[in-house]
Amino acid sequence: MDGTKPAHRKHMVETTNIECDRMPALVAAKLGVTPVLLETWMRLYKAGRIHK
Repeated sequence: MDGTKPAHRKHMVETTNIECDRMPALVAAKLGVTPVLLETWMRLYKAGRIHK
């Protein structure tokens, strides 16, 4: 991973999501991940598989 704590990563994704008007491709680009990886992370988070 990138050395950030899980809670900080969650906050970073949420903040970036708002800044990018919830456009997945823009969010992924700003975070430096692929859209597929972002989608997977969001799906796992919503399902409760990723905590904090």
